[in-house]
Amino acid sequence: MIRVRRARAFPAGRRGFTLLEILLVLLLIALLGTVLIGGAVSLLDANKEQDPETALLALFQKVRGRAVETGQIIEVVQLPDDQGFLWGADEVEVLPLREGGPRVRVIKAEFGRASLIGGQLEEYPLERMRFYPDGSCDPARVQIRQKEARRVLVIDPWTAAPLPAGQAGGGL
Repeated sequence: MIRVRRARAFPAGRRGFTLLEILLVLLLIALLGTVLIGGAVSLLDANKEQDPETALLALFQKVRGRAVETGQIIEVVQLPDDQGFLWGADEVEVLPLREGGPRVRVIKAEFGRASLIGGQLEEYPLERMRFYPDGSCDPARVQIRQKEARRVLVIDPWTAAPLPAGQAGGGL
């Protein structure tokens, strides 16, 4: 019998990838991942900063924290034309408003003075909203208007955060 010896494609000691090759590939994947994740996070942060609703809710938490830290009552007053808010020791927080973007306004927790203008309910802004040292705030609602659409969030007086729609109880 004749035996045919087959030649191997790789020498006996060389099968698969070396540790160095595997580490280089993992390093390249990690570098690409950090670049892509960093870019995605910065895009998401940029969108958050441009949203007046998010900016207003963040302002509520900031003022609430300051009232707890200082142990004093802090009042927030809305500037004319829904441009921003004045609070604390004359600190002004300007909302990021875009042309055609949403407008936010703090209104009373219960239905107060309101007018029906062009088929839309128009409520007047709350003159001032107080944040207390125990972490609570005056009851209020936030009205978000974008073109003809109107949405109202009820603010929880204990946390100064918006209540989920099912728990709003009496909101629009």
